[in-house]
Amino acid sequence: MKIIKSKVLREKFNTLYEEEVDIDSLNDFKKSVSVDHVMCKFIDNKRSNTNFISCDCLYADIDNTHSENPKDWVTIKEFKKMFLKFNYYLATSSNHQKIKEGAPARDKYHVYFPINEINDLEKLMYWLKVLTSKYTFFDKQVKDAGRFFFGNPNSIVYHNNGKSILTDLHGYKLPAEVKEKIDFKPSRGNRDDQLFKAACSFHSNGMTDEEVLETVNTLNQSLTEPLDDRDIIKVVKSACKYNVVKQVSNNQIANNLLNGQPLTDYIMLELGGQILYANKNDREMWLNKYHLLQKTNKTSMDYQNWRNKGVEYANGVTCDFTNTDVIVDKKLNMFMGFPITENKGEIPTNWLKLVKEVICSNNNEYFTYLLDWISDMFQNPQESTAVVPVIISEQGAGKGLFYSAIKKIMGIYSGEVGTFEQVLGDFNGILNKKLLINMDEATFGKSKKEQGRLKYLTGTNQITINEKYKPSYTIPFSCRFLITSNFSTPVGVERDNRRFFVLEASNDKIDKKEYYEKVISEISSDEKMSSLLYFLKNRKISDTYNRKYVIHTIHEEDMKKEIQDSVGVWLDEINEDLVEPFENYKTFVKDDKIGLKDLYKTYSQWYENHRNTLAFREQVGALKLNKILKDTYWKDKTYKVVKIDNKTYKLWLLK
Repeated sequence: MKIIKSKVLREKFNTLYEEEVDIDSLNDFKKSVSVDHVMCKFIDNKRSNTNFISCDCLYADIDNTHSENPKDWVTIKEFKKMFLKFNYYLATSSNHQKIKEGAPARDKYHVYFPINEINDLEKLMYWLKVLTSKYTFFDKQVKDAGRFFFGNPNSIVYHNNGKSILTDLHGYKLPAEVKEKIDFKPSRGNRDDQLFKAACSFHSNGMTDEEVLETVNTLNQSLTEPLDDRDIIKVVKSACKYNVVKQVSNNQIANNLLNGQPLTDYIMLELGGQILYANKNDREMWLNKYHLLQKTNKTSMDYQNWRNKGVEYANGVTCDFTNTDVIVDKKLNMFMGFPITENKGEIPTNWLKLVKEVICSNNNEYFTYLLDWISDMFQNPQESTAVVPVIISEQGAGKGLFYSAIKKIMGIYSGEVGTFEQVLGDFNGILNKKLLINMDEATFGKSKKEQGRLKYLTGTNQITINEKYKPSYTIPFSCRFLITSNFSTPVGVERDNRRFFVLEASNDKIDKKEYYEKVISEISSDEKMSSLLYFLKNRKISDTYNRKYVIHTIHEEDMKKEIQDSVGVWLDEINEDLVEPFENYKTFVKDDKIGLKDLYKTYSQWYENHRNTLAFREQVGALKLNKILKDTYWKDKTYKVVKIDNKTYKLWLLK
């Protein structure tokens, strides 16, 4: 776990955090939390969501201000009992056990849960949200990369060894968000008050300070007599209790809008279907301050030159991965080209060896099919595919390196999520302008709703993007999906599976450090990645490859058995010679026949005895059991031959 220290103590407006510390001991931890610190790495060491690079822990704040009843407080002693199984560091804050503003003293502390490194801001924010939703005593304002903790030179520190907190958070369903209705009808005399109430509501509903500023400014501009910028900043500052210094005039766009948004060579910004332009001075300011030349391969032009080209506006937006022209079919093309340009050269043989030997377990058929799938993504990016590779292995086998090479080539046109909800839920902004989404450690088992949604996404050619607090808009869509997981059954594979290309990666190389170092070296080389892109774009795809049908694998069959419905598991068990036969079965077998009522009773008793081991599997009712047996397992037959207590019976399905 890493903590990045500042050189100051209790400086609220400091944004510079320069000293990175690897926490290898409790002493390292105590020194790091003695000064103001952050848990994320940032570009130029400047704290902001825009500059986020990576983070390898989830962090939380407990100040016990949610109640004045001591019985409701979560003391450090109680916290240790609750999280006994998990790996975490704990440090008391400067106000720990101090009387503040007349309120009784109580435990106040910060908690740090080490996890594998996260390089995607949305993924980090998702896990922070899950953490604070599942454990409501955590401060919900700790929700993004920009959070910092004040230092405490006298902090009491503690470390507990255990498993990753993510093992506890996986599978947790976030509660549906309820947005507070805002009655916004300001008059000239109460503009400040109404905007302040709106800002408080936005902030309490989870908006960041910058998002509150942007939204309140939009409301302000809708007024007949809007407030000036200084008054808006004052209103938002009061509502958020934060020093908001962003300018919101018509000549500038708030800095947070730049976060993760591709910019064209005209320095325009597409957001929610709207296109915002910048004048020449703003363009130069952006280039210098926000390093925009690193985000685009094109030469900058100003708005006046855009008008001189005879094009005054675009009638929509698109993302044509086959074309880097700014205007395609009278639409503003947000694809600027991949950050890596293709060039024929020496291909990264070590990465290809990893794909074959580890990801595909040395199976030539699987290796060829996977390369066909990747090549098709680059050669035919506008065509959607129904096939979703699922790569399963132990941690450290190489799944991440497989994806990292593709990610380096694609840059912002690839994305990572840690849950299917980020892709399949109501808010799907992560899908905007993406050619590939890696669902890392995401699981949904046999959820019919989510599988149906994924089926839709892999077959449609356009989707509607819904982002929080922003208008929805429709874009062309041909995104591919990849699932990587340490779990043995991250998805539910149906008997007639045509979607999931399931690969159980080899774990044989996990301890061979040199093997992976060679792969990492190639991924770090722009030259090697340039050659890989050339190889993938020019490689001949097999004649037998079909983007609508998947080839079946050995592990797929194992997953079908493991994740089949509870009825299938039950039938499999009563068909085997059991070491301890279930007495329930022979009790109801009379004259070699069994009725539906008795059959369901045996199934229900069996399910109750095995409830804890039936992950993803629900108990079905009697009528559904009847239908499943007739439609799926017994088909046209009215009986099933089974073995009970080493005796063969015909179980008849009687109406």
